[in-house]
Amino acid sequence: MSRGVFKFSAASGQTQDQSEWVAVGKLLKAVGLDGWVRVGILTDYPDRFAPGAEFHFQTRAGSPVPCKIADIREHYNETIVEIRFEGLEDRDAVMPFTGAYLVIPKSERAPADDQSFYPDEIQGLDLLSPEGKKVGRVVRLEADAPSPYLVIDSTEYGEVLIPFRKAFFAEISKKKALLKLKDDLTVHVPEE
Repeated sequence: MSRGVFKFSAASGQTQDQSEWVAVGKLLKAVGLDGWVRVGILTDYPDRFAPGAEFHFQTRAGSPVPCKIADIREHYNETIVEIRFEGLEDRDAVMPFTGAYLVIPKSERAPADDQSFYPDEIQGLDLLSPEGKKVGRVVRLEADAPSPYLVIDSTEYGEVLIPFRKAFFAEISKKKALLKLKDDLTVHVPEE
C-alpha cells in the first residue's frame, strides 16, 4: 500500500502549489452501471471516506478537480471501498476518473506524533553519529518496501541504506529535525 505526498511534475502542467496534495485513495475501476467506483485506500484513516466527505480527483496530467462522496459501501477486501460521487451518476461519467488519485491538501492530513513520520516529513532530516556529529542527511524514506529503509546521503560514504527500525536509532525527533544512530554509520556501509 502506497502512502504519501504525490508530486506531479511541473512539465505536465502542474504548478508548485499542486505538489502539496496527499493521496488518500486511488480510483481503481468502475463497478456496474450506476456510477460506483472501486477505490484503493492509501491512508491509515479510512474513516475519512464517508458520505459528504470532500476530496479532489488528481490525474497525472491535470489540475485537481473537487469531488464529494454521495454514498459508500464496504468491499470484502478491507483495503478497498466502493464509492459513488455526487454528479457522477453512471458508469460513463466516472470512467474518465478511473486511475486518478483522491487527494486532500497536505495541511488537512492527520498530524503524526513526534515518533511517527509521513515519508515526506523525514526527508531532509540530519543523521547524527552516536557522538552527535552530523554524518549525513535523509534523502528519502522508502516506505513501500517490505522492510522500510532510509536512503542517506553520507558526507563520507555517498549513498547509504539504513533499515528504518527503532533498533538502529538512539533518537528520532521531528522537533529537533534529526535522527541519531545507536552505532557508527559504518555498520550500514557495505564492504567492498
